[in-house]
Amino acid sequence: MPVLVASMPAVDPSDQQAARSIEKSLRDARIRRSAELIEAAQTDSRVLLEHVRAEWSKTRRSKLDREERLNKA
Repeated sequence: MPVLVASMPAVDPSDQQAARSIEKSLRDARIRRSAELIEAAQTDSRVLLEHVRAEWSKTRRSKLDREERLNKA
């Protein structure tokens, strides 16, 4: 995405206002995009966490079952 150079002088007040408006729009778009990326990362992290929890639970169950069988023997 091209970036406007902030040091471009605008003599006309309406040009200055337009430049500020464009800069604000670009900043708002970057913030929205950043929020979307953060939300996507959170979703991916949740999926990974659920997978890790499932594997941990499976391993823990196996260990407890093994200990129980050894105690009965």
